Amino acid sequence: MLIPVHKTTMMQTITRAIVQGYIWHISGVVHAERAVGLVQKFETLYGVNSTAQQRWRGKKAGRASARLFLFPANRTPNFFWWLLFTDGETVAREREHDLALVTDPRKRLTWGSEFESVQVSGQTKQAQWTWRLTPKRLDEWRLAIKTAIRHSQSDGQIKFLVSRYQRLPGFRGVREQVSYLRHYTKSEWVRTRRGECNFLPKNNPPYVRLRSSPGVEIDLLIDRMLAGLPPFSDEIRFSNADKAQAAFIAAEDSWGDK
Repeated sequence: MLIPVHKTTMMQTITRAIVQGYIWHISGVVHAERAVGLVQKFETLYGVNSTAQQRWRGKKAGRASARLFLFPANRTPNFFWWLLFTDGETVAREREHDLALVTDPRKRLTWGSEFESVQVSGQTKQAQWTWRLTPKRLDEWRLAIKTAIRHSQSDGQIKFLVSRYQRLPGFRGVREQVSYLRHYTKSEWVRTRRGECNFLPKNNPPYVRLRSSPGVEIDLLIDRMLAGLPPFSDEIRFSNADKAQAAFIAAEDSWGDK
């Protein structure tokens, strides 16, 4: 199983799957040493590694297709995992009690406690899928900004926070929230410091562009994580990148044949 090197690529990949009809979801966290067992379990139960032809046949027979996504959880020996299904018959409806539609606002598909997948109105009539900070995470940003402005004796902390939220991934929903956080920073600064806030950038983070990234076999990531190493390194990012990238793109492209 290949894991993309870049977090934004995985987020794009999940969004792409939703658009392609994988609209039922369940997710969780698994320790690295149990990740392969989880993949094997979901393959046995739901056929998450089925070929495009197998999924096409299943769709004609009224059966649901399933996709499984994993990505290392930051600074932990764990993986986030997301299991997505299309409409159709599946034993998951009896086995997975937390299975929910991605459109259910009470049970959104989330990336840990940081991001959630949502539909927003676009310039066209059709709504678009994007990512945004969860309400809890947005509240944490506001509190951090307010605390830094009101209680820090130097400007270093607030400037650090600004640089951090300016580096958030530039999905449309996140960009709108970053714009809000800049306005919030400015209003808190003027209210508390009673001076001009002249260090704020004028632009949002750049848009995340659709891209592929090299994929890394999950076994290699597991070995590194269990050894206490970061899952990805520069050597992993660029070694055999063309071969890994080609395999990952081929796997992505086949999902449209569900």
